[in-house]
Amino acid sequence: MQRRSQSGFTLIELMITIAVLGILAVIAVPTFRALIEKGRLRGAADDVMNLISVARAEAIKRQHSVSVALGGTTTAWCVGANRAGDPATAGQPIPVASACDCTSPSSCVLENQVSVVNAPVNSGVTSDTITGNITFAAQTGALIPVTTVPGVVTFTSPSGYALKITVSPLGLVAGCTPVGTSFISGFPSC
Repeated sequence: MQRRSQSGFTLIELMITIAVLGILAVIAVPTFRALIEKGRLRGAADDVMNLISVARAEAIKRQHSVSVALGGTTTAWCVGANRAGDPATAGQPIPVASACDCTSPSSCVLENQVSVVNAPVNSGVTSDTITGNITFAAQTGALIPVTTVPGVVTFTSPSGYALKITVSPLGLVAGCTPVGTSFISGFPSC
């Protein structure tokens, strides 16, 4: 009689493999958690920076001032943009945009579209500023008044990662990682 050779794993080999995979998973979980947290923070900051950039572009393109307002609470923050309306009658000057209430999204409108960014649900991303308003001038996109100190808001994650968003007097938006916080890819240090 011929004996067949059998291949496979012994119980001990299987248990050692599962133990090694478990140890690797325990080591990797904090890294993935930090990666997800940084991604949520970056996503929130990118959304706000994009809204501000679009608002400035609309002010220049449509030749109407645009106001960007920050509202809500530190944990349930929102940012909204609103374009100035047309003059009541022909020949009158175009009014300056009024700040909208981003907690009521229908009041924040750019070119017939609601223009609001809200805090991502269950992300833990908080804002250090709960009220604020900047206005972009028609045609130039500079801040009104021109002497305004650059607008600043800092978003923070639950573990302390942070991103600061600034708007220069000329209306240019930028993001950076504040000194003393962990580096986030794509954002220089402040």
